[in-house]
Amino acid sequence: SASTLGLGDAGQIDLSVDEVLVIGGSADLGSSIITSQSEGSGDGGIVRIESDRIQVLGGGEIAVDVFGSGTGGRIDIVANTVNLEGRSPSGRVASRIASTVQADGGTGQGGDINIQTTTLNVLAGAQITSDTFSQSPLNQAGNIIIDADSIQINHEEDLSTGIFAAVGIDGEGNIGQNAGGRITIQTDTLTLENGVQIVVGTLGPGDAGTLNITANTITLDGRINQVRSGLFASALLDTGQGGDIVINTGSLSITNGATINASNFSSTNANVPAGQGDAGNIIIISPTLLLDNEGQITTSTNGGDKGN
Repeated sequence: SASTLGLGDAGQIDLSVDEVLVIGGSADLGSSIITSQSEGSGDGGIVRIESDRIQVLGGGEIAVDVFGSGTGGRIDIVANTVNLEGRSPSGRVASRIASTVQADGGTGQGGDINIQTTTLNVLAGAQITSDTFSQSPLNQAGNIIIDADSIQINHEEDLSTGIFAAVGIDGEGNIGQNAGGRITIQTDTLTLENGVQIVVGTLGPGDAGTLNITANTITLDGRINQVRSGLFASALLDTGQGGDIVINTGSLSITNGATINASNFSSTNANVPAGQGDAGNIIIISPTLLLDNEGQITTSTNGGDKGN
């Protein structure tokens, strides 16, 4: 780990090895982690990993956190294969790559996550996340930027699996006050199956970021219970604006209950109040579009303006 508590910047973590294996422990705390933290006015250090194969399993984490006014450290990953899979034994902690602006003193800019890989797998409850719980409207959460030949996101159980950038609510009930980060994906093939999701969203007054995907082929398929596979831009609870979804692809397939959705209310939980901010827009450029067996593209609102 690398951290700074004061004015100076944290040091850099630089790994260049054949294989990196980060495995969570038997408890929810004390799991294996590679991390950089900014706890003062100094900036967090860069976490840079170059490897043929990176595996994060069983609740392990690669993470950067902001607890102060400094800019969060950046995660730079260059690998042939990146595999994130599973959760801790209790199921509470996801195997993940994460950037977080914390509620406890976090006012600085969140660190970006940059992943360059041939193959990216996010499986069985694993996540890539950029969250802000900051109590300051200044700055924003970090961005997620992925450049991969193939991206596979899948699971077989009712677990939250996917890529998420959110203005969120932490375990203490603190709602983020600043803007969410963007998700930018460039890939040859993107496949989401069995209720997994890529989401830009806000639960607070800060606006959600944009989801921008460029791919030769995008396949969105299936659902588990009420949870649909898909791409989402959401604005719930508060006044933040929903993010836009921008897709440029040679072929887009949405089948078996999967969806692309921009809205300011929850379609699966009526107890979650609708947001007052406008829903985002959906922009799709594709010569081929397949919608089959309840596949959907929707914008909807219970308050504010509907997106296009």
